[in-house]
Amino acid sequence: MQSPLPLVRLLFRVCVRLGLGLVLLVGLCVVVAGVSLHAYAASSATLTVTDCSGENGPGQIGTVLSSASAGDTITFSCSGTIPITSPLSITKNLTLDGSGQSVTLDGGNNTQVLFVNGGVSFTLKALTIAHGIAGAGGASSGNGGGLDNEGGTVTISTSTFANNSTIGGPGGGLYTNGGTVTISNSTFSGNSNNGGGPGGGLYNDSGGTVTISNSTFSGNTAQDSGGGLFSSGGTVTISNSTFSGNSAPSEGGGLYNQDSTVNITTSTFSSNSAPQSGGGLFNQGGTVSISNSTFANNSTGDLGGGLFSNARTVSISNSTFANNSALQGGGLSTFATVNISASTFANNSASQGGGLDNEGGTVNIGGSIVANNPGGNCSNNGPITSTGYNLESGPDCGFTSTGDQQNTDPKLDPNGLQNNGGPTQTIALQQDSPAIDVIPTSSNLCSVTDQRGNSRPDDNESSCDMGAYESNYVSLSLNGTNVNATEGSRFTGAVASGTYSGSGTLSASIDWGDGASPSTGTVNQSGSSFTVSGSHTYAEEGNYTINVSVSDGQGQSTSTTSPATVSDAALTLTHFVAGRLGHRWAGVAATFTDADPAGTVSDYTATITWGDGTTSTVKVYKNPFGKSFVLAGVHRYAKKGKYTVTLTVTDQGGSTLSKTTTITVK
Repeated sequence: MQSPLPLVRLLFRVCVRLGLGLVLLVGLCVVVAGVSLHAYAASSATLTVTDCSGENGPGQIGTVLSSASAGDTITFSCSGTIPITSPLSITKNLTLDGSGQSVTLDGGNNTQVLFVNGGVSFTLKALTIAHGIAGAGGASSGNGGGLDNEGGTVTISTSTFANNSTIGGPGGGLYTNGGTVTISNSTFSGNSNNGGGPGGGLYNDSGGTVTISNSTFSGNTAQDSGGGLFSSGGTVTISNSTFSGNSAPSEGGGLYNQDSTVNITTSTFSSNSAPQSGGGLFNQGGTVSISNSTFANNSTGDLGGGLFSNARTVSISNSTFANNSALQGGGLSTFATVNISASTFANNSASQGGGLDNEGGTVNIGGSIVANNPGGNCSNNGPITSTGYNLESGPDCGFTSTGDQQNTDPKLDPNGLQNNGGPTQTIALQQDSPAIDVIPTSSNLCSVTDQRGNSRPDDNESSCDMGAYESNYVSLSLNGTNVNATEGSRFTGAVASGTYSGSGTLSASIDWGDGASPSTGTVNQSGSSFTVSGSHTYAEEGNYTINVSVSDGQGQSTSTTSPATVSDAALTLTHFVAGRLGHRWAGVAATFTDADPAGTVSDYTATITWGDGTTSTVKVYKNPFGKSFVLAGVHRYAKKGKYTVTLTVTDQGGSTLSKTTTITVK
């Protein structure tokens, strides 16, 4: 198609020659020219690969690629493994999108699969790049068996790089030379260097920028260093990703960093190996930051099973190093500066320095746990300086700063690394761990969250836990209270008290112990303290056991017992009369009430002591005209005189009333 640019120029020339006075015509010319320019700029298109059986026939990937213009997107209407016989060169801005299909671009272990020129933007989506090889006769370069990026901007998503390799060159899966590579939701597995070469999965060279997220690098091998990834200068950012089972015959099984800035967050480095040093990661002169990540089961035959640093600075926060192994420094070994905060080093092993090995660098550590590392928690050939609130299961780290605990069992979960929530595995603290709630927020050693992303401190407390894991055990305790009540009278008051550290809503049930149905208690909470109150009427005096149960509605509950002493209701004398009835005869009559509304005549015993050595038991009757009880008694004295007479009424529950008077007998 002829370019519209000569037509646009012609239109402008016509407008100018017609003169500035022809305003309307000039305006029309400008509009037409603008429309033409706009049409010229909008040139991108979507092309489709319709035949996945080969590379260079009609509708095949090579043919479609050669006909594409800058900015085009190439999609696929077929699925299959496309044999690539020569590198697919990306010389202009393009997108290869295999969404909706299952497409593999396969180099057949004969040729490199993709080659990206400098200055080009290339997007690879939903495709598999396999069996590419660089350094063989059919490669554009000796680097990057799957893809060689020579300074372009490459974006890879939902794709797989598998079993690609180089012969003597770097970057078995991918090589980038000073460009930018962004990888998301993708997998690099089984890529390798053969005949020598670093970066089995990926090699970042000449200050390139690599960003990896939500991706997996597994089973990649290098014939030099950096089984999973090798970076020389530039920046590498890794998040929410896993580097597992990668290996190198020398250093940096998972990752080798040479003079780069490496940031690792919410990621896992596991089961990587390198016989010389740095099973998980080797840092040679770069700056490494590790946060909210786990290094586990990495190994080396020399220094730094989890990590080795030879120069510059490594910072580790909210991370777990567990089950790594080495000759020295099972968890970590360093000749450089390492700053550690809010992290856990546990169950690593080495002949020397199972947890931390400082070979002459500087290690600063605070708010962390170093425990249960065979070969010693620390090996100090250089200073290991505590910034406070560290816990060590032995004495060899020399933690003696504020809040430090030595020779202390941290009570870690005996199951070790587990999925305790969050993107990476952690080691939980048992409920009785001495590492719980010991670091005051004022110390500036409490990070905002723990490794899992849970808040520190938990439940708005004023102190956080040591190590990478912030426990959130709900503390619910309950203690009984002595209860004193009176039969027949309604008791209202506290029956238990306790403390609660959770965020649920407390509810209580009270079994009063007398056979009555349990009632709902009232919970009054102030801060972490609370009381349980209730109301109840006991029908009879006696000793009872109250059972109080409390729950928080979130799975936490507890119970206790409270002793209740119920006293007999009081007896009250309402009327009393005593006097002489006749010749040496006297009489006593009285009425009384019982505060217990359930009292019956059989509950009471009434006696009259007549003062002459004689005592009479009189019968008690229910007053037919009220709620009181009545009694009366008479006595004949042997001789005249003045006598002291006493009436005593006793309830079988123990309450008594007594009245004494004087009678003169004639």
